[in-house]
Amino acid sequence: MYISRFLRLLPFVLALLFPSLVTLSAQTVDVENVGKYMKEAKKGKKEAQFNVGVCYAKGYGGDVNLEEAVYWYRLSAAQGFVRAQYNLALCFEDGSGVNANPDSAVYWYTRAARQGYRPAMYNMAMLYAKTSSAIHDCAKAIRWYTEAADSGMVEAQYMLARCYADGDCAKRDSASAQHWYTKAADNGDVRAQTALGLMLVGDSHAGNDSTAVRYLEMASKQGNATAQSTLGSCYYRGQGVEKDYVSAAHWYSKAALGGNVEALTNLGVCYQNGHGVAQDYAKAFHYYDMAAHQDNALAKYNLGLCYYYGYGVAQDIKSAKFWLGKALQSGKLGGREAQWVEKVLDE
Repeated sequence: MYISRFLRLLPFVLALLFPSLVTLSAQTVDVENVGKYMKEAKKGKKEAQFNVGVCYAKGYGGDVNLEEAVYWYRLSAAQGFVRAQYNLALCFEDGSGVNANPDSAVYWYTRAARQGYRPAMYNMAMLYAKTSSAIHDCAKAIRWYTEAADSGMVEAQYMLARCYADGDCAKRDSASAQHWYTKAADNGDVRAQTALGLMLVGDSHAGNDSTAVRYLEMASKQGNATAQSTLGSCYYRGQGVEKDYVSAAHWYSKAALGGNVEALTNLGVCYQNGHGVAQDYAKAFHYYDMAAHQDNALAKYNLGLCYYYGYGVAQDIKSAKFWLGKALQSGKLGGREAQWVEKVLDE
């Protein structure tokens, strides 16, 4: 039986835009307050105009009216109220209450960004980065991601790291990716912690294993299943940390509960060999079976072996050939294993 290899690529979670509307500046919202906002707004008070816009957008004190929301955002934004400028930009980007216009969105995002409003910097970068956008411009996307990241915005730090790591809108640059992943990871971003851990553990020649383990532990404690699975493999192999099968099985179990298929397979290996847990062929078979049905090639191979030799299940050569054949078709078996499977299938 073979322990599955480390994952090298993190299946990134798509980053989300910031909420489409920032919250009201007032502490509470009720019909009486809406009336007060309107009274002050008609006197030209920019914060009240913004609040009236939000009320129309959310339907506080009446029906939702996005056109009226845009009207009041415009009045407030023209007076330099940054949250109104931001919301107005979002309206132009999304076509909410006004015809979608990316150029107008950029104009108001820029006004807000020049006042140091980080969400505007970030959303403007996202808009420029969209390949489907009429104003797609990678240089400007990186510029605004960088400004937001430099100002301490964790989401921008993470996205900028991804750009450099993936070569998306920027030349692939592992040093810059590591720099920004580290910034975001140290600020508590679990995705950055996981990505950084995977990047470093995949570059063991640089002597980064212990640092990789540190970030994988941070992400694992926040419940990231990919980090938990990889941390389990670090403990299993003794990579960046003292070999500890009990800890390996612990983290594989956590990751398996989180739906990580590689962890299911590796947990099966632990039970197969009695590493960190009491040896239990039936449980090994159970975890291989779960992972094999989720298209894990190594699990298919190990499940086939269980059927072939009768480990944890009644011997069944027909089922063994089925799963071994599936594993062979994946093209992921090593030469020795592939040759053996071909021999079994010819029997």
